[in-house]
Amino acid sequence: MSEELTWRVKRKLNITWEDEDTNARVDDIMESVGPWLIHKLGLSDPAFNFDAPGAERDLFLACCLYEWNHISRDEFEENYKHIIADV
Repeated sequence: MSEELTWRVKRKLNITWEDEDTNARVDDIMESVGPWLIHKLGLSDPAFNFDAPGAERDLFLACCLYEWNHISRDEFEENYKHIIADV
């Protein structure tokens, strides 16, 4: 994942500090959310890049926020199903 996307995720999570453990957790979340969301959205490219503005990036950032706050992906899916269906 790009540094730009990592910065956007940290901004979404309101992370304003630098810490090795926090950075590792953010990286783990991003690495987990990316493939799951690519599959969920039915995207054909398994290496899809969430850097570009659009619904896909918005969903990626929102899903990272859910993961950060230990909220289940089922709840994310329920709350964002109308957007997921439109992508």
